[in-house]
Amino acid sequence: MQERVIKFYLKFLPYYLIIGIILSIVRTAFQTDLNQYFLLTGLIFDLVIIFSAPRRLPKNSIIKFVGIFLFFSFFIGIINLDSPFNRRIITDVTNPLFFFLKIFIFSRYWNDISFKNYLKYFVKITVIYSLILLPITYYFFNAQDVNRLSIFPPLELGFAFYLHGSNIFLPIIFFIIVLYGKRSLLISVALVFVFSFFKNSKKNLYKFLLSITLLLLVFTYFDNISENKGFSRISNTFDQVNKLDLEDVFEVIGGSRYLEFKTITQELDIIDYVIGKGVGYTYGFIWNNEYKTVANSHFSPIGLISKYGIIFTVFLYYFLLRLIYRSYPSNKEYKIAVSTALVVFIESFFAYSLFVIPIFPIVLGYLIKFRK
Repeated sequence: MQERVIKFYLKFLPYYLIIGIILSIVRTAFQTDLNQYFLLTGLIFDLVIIFSAPRRLPKNSIIKFVGIFLFFSFFIGIINLDSPFNRRIITDVTNPLFFFLKIFIFSRYWNDISFKNYLKYFVKITVIYSLILLPITYYFFNAQDVNRLSIFPPLELGFAFYLHGSNIFLPIIFFIIVLYGKRSLLISVALVFVFSFFKNSKKNLYKFLLSITLLLLVFTYFDNISENKGFSRISNTFDQVNKLDLEDVFEVIGGSRYLEFKTITQELDIIDYVIGKGVGYTYGFIWNNEYKTVANSHFSPIGLISKYGIIFTVFLYYFLLRLIYRSYPSNKEYKIAVSTALVVFIESFFAYSLFVIPIFPIVLGYLIKFRK
């Protein structure tokens, strides 16, 4: 039963993520937000996978620790609640809990052959459709006179796949990410790319030079037509960093992220750093003359501390780092899984990503399976 459910989920997942791009286009270009239905669909799939899991799964010591800690955070959140009971209280519990559950569920599913085949299947769909949707995205954004483009393409796995494979397609992945305007993802893949280059400098020299050359050509071309919406988000960031004051530089680079960090740290007491303010915690600040209420910080560590406390946050990052860096990969599939996990890990310092990127627990499950 569970194996059939997982197979269906894995088959559907890349198409689900491509639908996410389409809904982002609709939301931004036509001011029609359908994301709640998108997220509800994901939640239903998570519930089906988890409830089809073996009953012995919750006996895992890590799952027990996470469950107990989240119950404690739920209790604190209810005490500190100053607004009506809302869905964020639920999702602040289910997001991390389901994340850990799925890791161990997938750790029992994978073998080298099935994972290798799935990599090809997932990458083929996400890369091809992300590329196909690019001109469609620009058409509707230009038609609706939308200036800001920031759409998240599901290319963490695609980047890792071609990082350890094709020399030609890797620059294409960078190209797609740049044109979708998602800076957090671009920074993450760039850092992993550099790390991989120094780790295997001789092997990756040709790939490095080819990627840099093609990217420079792309950047030069789009610099000449600076109205490009995706590239302008990145080029404008560099153009604006011309102040000597370090705080001003952080604010220019990070935008509202820096204000999020300042607001949260100002609201936290010493005890809040230890145990958090509990699930459902939100904060507000003024950005572009508009008051914003935010639930999840782009800088994930401070966001996690604000809700769950430093103990849970340190445990989470230790768990992830131990999985990623415990030993150096010995086969291609393992390298791809590690690189994908590392991209999402780095991205968590620029975006709320750890619990919401579906491919993350899938590759972490493979890493656990590999080490058994």
